[in-house]
Amino acid sequence: MRAPEDPDLDEDEQPTWNIWVLNREEGTLNRAIVSDIVAEDGHDIAPQFMPDGRLVFASTRQRQSKAILLDEGKPQFSAFDEDRDEEALTLHVMNPDGTEIQQITYNASSDLDPTIMSDGRVVYSRWDNVAGRDRISLYRANPDGTDMELLYGVHSHDTGPDGQNIEFVEPTELPDGRLLVMMRPPGQQSRLGALPVAIDVNNYVEHDQPTFASAGLLTDAQEILIPGDLSLDESEPALQGRYAHISPLNDGTERLITAWSQCRLLDTTSDPQNPVIVPCTEENLANVNMVEADPLYGVWMNDPLENTQQPIVLGEEGFAISDVVVMESRISPPVILDKTAGIDLDPDLVSEAVGVLHIRSVYDFDGTPSLDIASLADPGQATAAERPARFLRIVKSVSFPDDDILDIDNAAFGRSQAQLMREIIGYAPIEPDGSVKVKVPANIAFWVDVLDAQGRRVSPRHNNWMQVRPGEEMTCNGCHTPTSELPHGRRDAEAPSANLGAAVDGSPFPNTEPALFANTGETMAEVITRINGIPSPNVDLRYDDLWTDPSVRAKDLSFSYNYADLSTTPPVDPGCVSNWNAGCRITINYIDHVHPIWSVDRQILDVDGITVLSDDTCTSCHADVDAAAMPMVPAAQLDLGDGPSVDEADQLKSYRELLFNDNQQELVDGALQDILVQATDGNGNLLFETDEDGNLVLDINGDPIPILESVNQVPSLNVAGALLSPRFFSRFAAGGTHAGRLTDAELKLLSEWIDIGGQYYNNPFDVNAWTVFEKYQPKVLVSDPYLELRTGPGRGYPIFYVAGQGDEVVMLKRRTDWFKVRTPRDKEGWVHISEMQHTLDLDGEQIDFGALGLDDFSKRRWEMGFNGGDFNGASSLSGYLGYALTPNITVQLEGTQILGDFSDGVMGTANILMYPFPKWRLSPYFTIGTGIIKTQPQTTIVAAEDREDEIVHAGVGANLYLSDRFMLRMEYKRHTVLTSRDDNEEIDQWKAGFSIFF
Repeated sequence: MRAPEDPDLDEDEQPTWNIWVLNREEGTLNRAIVSDIVAEDGHDIAPQFMPDGRLVFASTRQRQSKAILLDEGKPQFSAFDEDRDEEALTLHVMNPDGTEIQQITYNASSDLDPTIMSDGRVVYSRWDNVAGRDRISLYRANPDGTDMELLYGVHSHDTGPDGQNIEFVEPTELPDGRLLVMMRPPGQQSRLGALPVAIDVNNYVEHDQPTFASAGLLTDAQEILIPGDLSLDESEPALQGRYAHISPLNDGTERLITAWSQCRLLDTTSDPQNPVIVPCTEENLANVNMVEADPLYGVWMNDPLENTQQPIVLGEEGFAISDVVVMESRISPPVILDKTAGIDLDPDLVSEAVGVLHIRSVYDFDGTPSLDIASLADPGQATAAERPARFLRIVKSVSFPDDDILDIDNAAFGRSQAQLMREIIGYAPIEPDGSVKVKVPANIAFWVDVLDAQGRRVSPRHNNWMQVRPGEEMTCNGCHTPTSELPHGRRDAEAPSANLGAAVDGSPFPNTEPALFANTGETMAEVITRINGIPSPNVDLRYDDLWTDPSVRAKDLSFSYNYADLSTTPPVDPGCVSNWNAGCRITINYIDHVHPIWSVDRQILDVDGITVLSDDTCTSCHADVDAAAMPMVPAAQLDLGDGPSVDEADQLKSYRELLFNDNQQELVDGALQDILVQATDGNGNLLFETDEDGNLVLDINGDPIPILESVNQVPSLNVAGALLSPRFFSRFAAGGTHAGRLTDAELKLLSEWIDIGGQYYNNPFDVNAWTVFEKYQPKVLVSDPYLELRTGPGRGYPIFYVAGQGDEVVMLKRRTDWFKVRTPRDKEGWVHISEMQHTLDLDGEQIDFGALGLDDFSKRRWEMGFNGGDFNGASSLSGYLGYALTPNITVQLEGTQILGDFSDGVMGTANILMYPFPKWRLSPYFTIGTGIIKTQPQTTIVAAEDREDEIVHAGVGANLYLSDRFMLRMEYKRHTVLTSRDDNEEIDQWKAGFSIFF
């Protein structure tokens, strides 16, 4: 329960949800957590009593996760989910008096709705939202969080009515052992309706995929528990009504207690102060004046055997009973005791705050070997170079706070926000049979990548978070492809391991070191860790051949790629190189760790130590000026020089050049300009300018004027990974044009950075440590008598300080036409570009700040404007906001007020605009869209009704760039109003107006 919201408080200051315990025998209701301070530390919801008397619940407290943030040198906060919308919920347990609160699950998004199964384990709904996967499936774990695993449903989210996408929430066990789940559509719901589904989770992992032991079953795992005309579509009434929640009775009758609302219709012609609500019938549903009324949820008894439903508590207007709970005695499930250090868990691992990950073979895909494991494991048959999988990388999610703590601009994520930010825990060698066993930090969300010998990811991103508790050992058989529906990650459901392990006790694997003797069934990783101990991850990549028997052949060569070999700043604490611990993190920020590589001195000198024979410094060729500071075309059209990007001032231009499409340039009259070539149509025909009648426009010589367009330059790197970036990495391979120019350590750093997503930052708290301008932009001199500083980036902000002529000013940040600067007296404020144009560099030369022009118009992201015109004889006034997905495609929301002689109206539409020639000053476009139009008649003679209809349109228009940020827009649309009458209406709309872009 929670106290009512206070309209005078911010969202983060509202009362929290607390757990209250109702004692039926004593008739008391008490808050479980007595202390107000502790109770208000987070939202606590969905509690369930466990067999040992404790409570398991979902909470935003994130108790252990907050402690780990301190270990990472960050402030404590409740992390937001992967949409960065609200604080994530994870499962916690506590005593019934609110003491000994412990977090038991670790997810970058939310874990919800825990329930206790008859075997004592906890089943819950997990929101998997890595890279926007956005699905809620069923998971389970022990009450202490150990043995956490997927239970059901990853590939069954398309099983709603007519294939509708659904989520599995609010699980509870039925008396027959199946799992009752409320099947809901994704996102927010206004009517709370769900479909009750019974799922056979004991025999299935997907609706049509049985467990390995139950292979051959052909029935569907899911059964709608209450059949009939039920719907998840909130836009259409469901004749049978809507169910918000269901709880089973455990009395052997199969009866269900439901929160149910009858299907009700509102007569829109009735008095709003005294509305007429009628039940749904076929006749009423066909009446165009009837719309679905708000649901009226009450408590009902449903008997599936008798096909009856009887009221227990009738619904009341203005209230919704969304959940029902049955208070009844039943057999208590067995108590699963928390694992204890020294008994169930290795006390050394617990004290180190680590667990263990054991993969039997990365060559095992759902029980089938992708390669001959026995041959790969035999040094007599395969060398290390012939084994495709060499290392394992452990990757951790990064937590994000509320923007009240840290406001992060989207530019901080870099080329793609899908991967957010990631840290690397470390690396471990993969043994010849594909097995690996290594320590991993406990109580974090992590995944693993399989790498080749160069440290490049050869597996897809795992895109599912795993966890281990302190001292726990997690064992998995192998790997799994994203599209495979075979059982994986659920130990009692998947196929046996494809890696059979050692054949006999007391003997080594074939052709391996005799001292490494194996026990039957052991993997190579189990053997080596039993003898040498479980290794910690390395922050470096290191390989040593521990297995080959030198009497059979020479051991494979050792190698390592070490951060210590970098001449730039390594992305890890030096202490972690020699003494890894659970708090070690490899945190790669492009601006700190990647960009400095490009300017490392790589000159090759003659024996005299003075004469330069060659210069392989990256920026000696990949820059826009040569050694004499004269303009030049960067080699391969790739500029790796210093300075902020003109496209995104919060990113270095080298980052944009590596990861974003760009225009190829050439040197014209000593200046770099975009290369322009004549445009062609889809058939390769040259294009020329034409007038509105389609006739060629001729120049003064009578020749047609060609349409020119820039030449696209494909980026060198792809955030999908190093192996998918051959344009870059192939140049440094043996025989490549740049072979030997970057060190192995540098290439390893670049590979791991792009493998985890090529982010600009991977620590949100480093984002505001300093800016691109502060590090790379030189100071400027005030040349005018004064320079006015405002408190914010806009002319509406007051002037609070004036810098004098001759003052040196440091530029810190740019926001559109405004620069944040710092004066010699440490005053920081905002200055408009028109004033900055009059400053000089320290050599007394004027600086070009790149005033807005036609190129900025063609690269605009956001635009907004107002226009007016004619709407079928009536006057119209419209406002819109648009966002450019690409230079050719813009999405737009538009609202229109229509003022006529006999009726007024409002219209809201969502539109798509397609620009065939986005770089033209007069840029035409085509548009299609849909929306709602509401018409309000002005007649007073008869009681005409307001109408609300769907509307679709197609149209054409053009934007004319004027100057600075302004453009003129002209548009024609042909609307079709989809009325409820026999005929639709066709309406023409003409309009024009002004817009701004930014």
